[in-house]
Amino acid sequence: MDAYEQQTREQLAKLVAEGQPLTERYLSLLYPNAAIVKGEYELVYRGKMDERQVIADTLAAPLQPVRIMPAGGATYPNHPDWSNRLIFGDNLQVLKALATPNLPNNLYGQVDLIYIDPPFSTKQDMEGGQGQQAYSDKVAGSQFIEFLRRRLIFLSALLKPTGSIYVHLDYRMVGPAKVLMDEVFNKSNFQNQVVWAYGTTARGAKAIASQFARNHDYLVWYRKGSQAKFHGDYYERLYTFEEARQKGFQQDAAGVWFKTAPRGDYTDESIEQLRVQGRIHENSKGNIRIRYNLSAKGDKVVERLAAGDVWTDIADAMHMPDAEQTGYPTQKPEALLARIIRASSDEGDVVLDAFAGSGTTAAVAERLGRRWVAIDCGKFAIYTIQKRLLKGSKEQPVPHRFTLYNAGLYDMDALMKLDSAQYRRFVLQLFQASEHATPKRFGDLEIHGQLGRFPVHVYDFQRYAGLMLGEQTIESMHQIANGSPGERLYIIAPDDLVDFFQDYVEVEDTRYYVLRVPRSILDQLRRGNYQRLRQPSSQADINDPATATGFDFIHLPELEASYELRPTSQPMFAEYTIRLQHFATSAAERNQPQPTAENRFPTFAMLLVDPDYAGEGQPFRYGYHFYADAMRKSNYTASFLPREGEVGEKLMFIYIDIYGNEYTELRQRSDFQPARIEAAEETIEAIA
Repeated sequence: MDAYEQQTREQLAKLVAEGQPLTERYLSLLYPNAAIVKGEYELVYRGKMDERQVIADTLAAPLQPVRIMPAGGATYPNHPDWSNRLIFGDNLQVLKALATPNLPNNLYGQVDLIYIDPPFSTKQDMEGGQGQQAYSDKVAGSQFIEFLRRRLIFLSALLKPTGSIYVHLDYRMVGPAKVLMDEVFNKSNFQNQVVWAYGTTARGAKAIASQFARNHDYLVWYRKGSQAKFHGDYYERLYTFEEARQKGFQQDAAGVWFKTAPRGDYTDESIEQLRVQGRIHENSKGNIRIRYNLSAKGDKVVERLAAGDVWTDIADAMHMPDAEQTGYPTQKPEALLARIIRASSDEGDVVLDAFAGSGTTAAVAERLGRRWVAIDCGKFAIYTIQKRLLKGSKEQPVPHRFTLYNAGLYDMDALMKLDSAQYRRFVLQLFQASEHATPKRFGDLEIHGQLGRFPVHVYDFQRYAGLMLGEQTIESMHQIANGSPGERLYIIAPDDLVDFFQDYVEVEDTRYYVLRVPRSILDQLRRGNYQRLRQPSSQADINDPATATGFDFIHLPELEASYELRPTSQPMFAEYTIRLQHFATSAAERNQPQPTAENRFPTFAMLLVDPDYAGEGQPFRYGYHFYADAMRKSNYTASFLPREGEVGEKLMFIYIDIYGNEYTELRQRSDFQPARIEAAEETIEAIA
């Protein structure tokens, strides 16, 4: 037993003998497996991490801009330099980057409104409109609670003092989530638990279920502080003239419809003021009632009502207008987000959605003149949102400028084109090393940052172009550092420039660890066991992007495909058919699934098609999408029958692997050649 442990035991014994309360430190020593409740109450569950540990252990993934869209995009009058953000990556890592005050482009304390619709802990796969899997909802029980809590911790840091957060949940997790939010946001900041009742009667299977039909979700609303914005919201209810009379509505001599309410606690003085305004109605008994005028639309009477905490006027996704449908599963109606955004934000405010999905939050924020940030870990979601935003809206025909970012899956070629200072900042952040404002030195060796208590040197691959980082190079570094770096020094260098396999090189008393960008040492140095974000390739995939925390660089897959026109039963029309002949993910991706007779291309996930690509520098707008599972069942072919005029001179194809890597191919319409006679006959025979 060392002196420190002996002293601790003596202090503990003294406190117990004197009957003094024990601090958290001593309680944790006495009861290491017990939960220490910090406040009046707290949700305790298996796997709950200390908040400080959550913050320390989460990697802040740098945001790498990919492109800005659209050309000539609108700007916000009071925020001309702002670009909305569409971010592909794990939202936990992205939120850590946005919530860290000293990182570039952070939004610490700058977000006005947050809406999130996290997976509901259903253990189900969510499918798109054509059967494609958009995301897996497989995080259940305590795992889901901790999954949500970690994100709420960073979301809280993003909110302004006047900000609000709405969390969309169903009956499964609203109870524990409410207690969780009391803990993160403080129970005094709870505002409402809104019930969104999107159905009033049981339909189909619900009508014969063993319990009352579940026809509602919950929106749990917390404010950041006491000055949170709130404007309320109103909705209209329409009645025929007969229905209006049945409700007690009346018409005056001028034909104006109105309703009345009791006088209540209005004073005589207030009543006289209302009388002057024409707001007093006396009934046949002479009783004074307050008059509220109604409007009319054609043959309907319109009642304007203030929204309460039960919303029955917003239909579910099954009844959305066709123009609003995206085919993305779990899409929420724009009317729902419009109410939240109108009620808790102003024009020009920043609205954030960390589970962006189909992009409804971004689309409505765009339409209502708010700035927005949308984050999602699925490529299908990102392309869905991109297509939706570029369409514009009646209110905003030219969309505001937005930037697409990668976070966790980076373009190495683009990184290599950064200047030395930008590259240093990026890779230091990548490994959670702090950057020195002015580089320090050991002898003539520059030290650019610090990781824990050890110095970090960023290898200048641009200055030493073509020079491999081998043991001899490190020995030279040790010499120019005058042998004084201490017991450990980290060197950050691109993996393909590192000319040895061991994790470190020892020179005299110093171990030189190479932080390879991005390989073996990466997992050792991070505090968690990170895995790649995988993209779904079928409805049956065991794919859990909600809990994956990914990081790697883009590796271009290998691809061979043929493009054919195939006849249909209608002589004037032909199907455009893509036949996948070869697909292989780069060998740089480790632990790949291996090809089998049943699955020749196991790393292929998805094909997206833009049938009328606008040309170089223009954004990709997908019109068709095909998942690997469906293509595999048809011998790796995908076909679409376009509408008249839908196919332009150029078509763009994006082939995506399960790691999110993309192979992009541009084809002319003339590249689609008639299929072989045998194949055509087979098709006609199958149709017949």
